[in-house]
Amino acid sequence: IWDGTTDGTKLVKDVTPGVSGQVEVLGGVGSTVFFVSDHDMDGTREIWKTHGTPNNTTMVDVLANAFSVYSRTSSDTHVFFSAGTSNGQHALWSVNGVNDNVELLLQDMRFPYFQAVGNKIMFAAEDPGGDNSLWSSDGTVGGTVKVRDFSSSNLQTLLPFNEKVIFSAQGFTWITEGT
Repeated sequence: IWDGTTDGTKLVKDVTPGVSGQVEVLGGVGSTVFFVSDHDMDGTREIWKTHGTPNNTTMVDVLANAFSVYSRTSSDTHVFFSAGTSNGQHALWSVNGVNDNVELLLQDMRFPYFQAVGNKIMFAAEDPGGDNSLWSSDGTVGGTVKVRDFSSSNLQTLLPFNEKVIFSAQGFTWITEGT
């Protein structure tokens, strides 16, 4: 925790006691911050949450086969992140900020752009064949849907605009609310 001063900078909790670990902040929902930490040096990662004190810093779940965290964002209700997997692909995960439920949403794709819009995100996904598509997710497997295919055209920078997202693809500017 940091308040801008040396005296106000404090360790919240050592979540890997006796082991040199790495911590990556995922994002926040309300007053809860979620982060990922190394787990026993065996290649798996733990998701933790905190409200800023040692007593309310607790482990949420263990992520098997998840390595470096790449993209991340938070909606009103969920934290979303992509992480590398052992097969060299990426997986998209969500953490529900209300009940701490962790879900694997999609895998074996690359997720270069995320943008939160209210209680969902919209994101670009590239499959192993190089095809790109726009997706929307409310943080659940059933609520993660493909909005549109863009073939081999790269989707560029997703920007929020009035509960919608503006982006470029195929040489044009597009706008969507995620349906």
